[in-house]
Amino acid sequence: MTGSIEQRPPWWDYLILPALSLLTAVLVLGSAEFTARTLWPKNTVDSCLVRDSSGMHYKAGCVSKTKIPEGPWVESHYNDCGLQSDFPCHFKSAGDLRIAILGSSSAEGYMVPFEASYGAGLERILSLKCGRTVEVQNLAVAGTHLTDVARRTDEALSLEPDLVLIVLTPYDLWKEIAEISSVEPKPGPAPASESRLHIGERMELLRQAIRESSALLMLRHFLYEDPQTYLEFFLMSNTGGADFLVTPLSPRWQQGLSHLDGLLGEMAEKIHASGVAFAIVPSFHRPQVALMNARQAFPGKDPYVFEREVSKIARKRGIMDLEVTQDFERAGATENLFYLADGHMQPKGHGVLAESLSRQILQAQILRQAGCPANPISNLLAVR
Repeated sequence: MTGSIEQRPPWWDYLILPALSLLTAVLVLGSAEFTARTLWPKNTVDSCLVRDSSGMHYKAGCVSKTKIPEGPWVESHYNDCGLQSDFPCHFKSAGDLRIAILGSSSAEGYMVPFEASYGAGLERILSLKCGRTVEVQNLAVAGTHLTDVARRTDEALSLEPDLVLIVLTPYDLWKEIAEISSVEPKPGPAPASESRLHIGERMELLRQAIRESSALLMLRHFLYEDPQTYLEFFLMSNTGGADFLVTPLSPRWQQGLSHLDGLLGEMAEKIHASGVAFAIVPSFHRPQVALMNARQAFPGKDPYVFEREVSKIARKRGIMDLEVTQDFERAGATENLFYLADGHMQPKGHGVLAESLSRQILQAQILRQAGCPANPISNLLAVR
């Protein structure tokens, strides 16, 4: 009986087969990315944006076109001060009322045409109810940190507004918390070698490329059509970014709120000294709205924690608090109010925000001293 001799593959198969597998994976992923970018083109860099020693702002008289994969092409027009507005900033007609808005991307109306934004909605609703022109000058810039937002208080006051409105989401404060954490000295091991730093930089570049992948964004978009799935993915965050839904708040978020208290205190002192009304809009972040409308309970999670803490600061600093979260809860169907993967508001979300803010401004008679002779009861019924 003759024994069989086991045939081993040639040595080069150990190189060729993994290489073919890798090449196949690259081709599949590359094809998916090409298809996604073809179907959902994007241009998220605003050609009017300027970064200089004074911070981030837009060029005066500039026009740009931008797009996120999930949204339409947006043409932005910036006035004589580089602000989003239907009105010039250097001229204010007698009898007109003016609102100056400060904040970051959500305050700006990121990737939504101005005419569909809450700013334009405020102009339309309040002009009708006040019986005179109410204009919005939006100073917000996407990507701006809260510290830089506070620095633009003097610029906002130079526009001679009747109301300064700061729009704030938990993500805006989280960016500030991360910035504070990155500059704090941290005890630890000896500095890494140069080669290890290069590896870390390459890994960060890889992570950035993955985050910007259109194919992955398209996948997230379809996954997040189910609010429950979206919420479960969001709550899995282990970086602390989802901790604004947890009570009691973590030390990092408490530190961030303390920092916010200081910034708002400085802003309020200047604005009140100028005799101008000052209001803050906390929240309306998609995770909060999704949690309020969740099909199942999430123990230990509270969608109102952030709003309550900001409200405490507002009362302490004499700032009017315009809470809009419940209006978003009543609107329901969060998948129609926010871009699913990007997270910013869609035009329908801006409509909810504009109606909520207009109603509260009229109810509280915030612009009455400036010349809006609105009857709060009749206007409340009319706006609804």
